[in-house]
Amino acid sequence: MRGDFKYVIVDGKYVKLMGGRKGVLPIALGLTEDGVRAVLDVVLTGEEDVVSYWDLLVRLWRYNLTLVVADG
Repeated sequence: MRGDFKYVIVDGKYVKLMGGRKGVLPIALGLTEDGVRAVLDVVLTGEEDVVSYWDLLVRLWRYNLTLVVADG
């Protein structure tokens, strides 16, 4: 499927971890021109920051995306 996804939506989901800690899951959802959707990548981080999103976007670079949509 690599290379079929042209668009990606990136957002973070706050989660509760074991031991009462909190974490963030930056999630990348891919979309093809035909409307097929899939989770492309998920990263567990300690906080929602520029570094965690940058790492996720670098990992997504291999998909040769046309458009990335993110809030923030």
